Amino acid sequence: MIRTHYNITLEIDDEKYKIIYTNPSKQKQEEFKKEFEEYQNLFENITDKQNEIEFLQTQMNVNSDFILALEDKDKKLKALNEQRANINALKKLKDELKALGEQSIDLNSLAKRRFSICVSGEDKDKLMGALEEKNISYYELMDEVDTQLAKAKEKK
Repeated sequence: MIRTHYNITLEIDDEKYKIIYTNPSKQKQEEFKKEFEEYQNLFENITDKQNEIEFLQTQMNVNSDFILALEDKDKKLKALNEQRANINALKKLKDELKALGEQSIDLNSLAKRRFSICVSGEDKDKLMGALEEKNISYYELMDEVDTQLAKAKEKK
């Protein structure tokens, strides 16, 4: 038998909440996948910028030592101009990283969206209230739901 919904009991501080987890429809899965991919792309862009900044800073540190060791004035001037260009590039990368960082990656909102799509049942509203009251994130909750789902699927 293939099941598409599971009765789950979650426990928070000795309080039990009965919910039903239903696999999302194909359309909802596609919507959620697109939203997740947007966050994934943003995260990759942030990581790439951080790596570029780290590389450029390392290169500038090495160049600084090299410049100090140069005795030829023309070579020293050329190296200083390159260093100035690196400083400008570094500033630009940091500004780009700051702009990307302002588009925060909110895993909790993704988890909350998944909760609203997949969870129903008599205690859903009580559970939402408990999350708010006890300052539990939807990300933590859905992690526990996934654990309970895995156990329910093993029992089959």
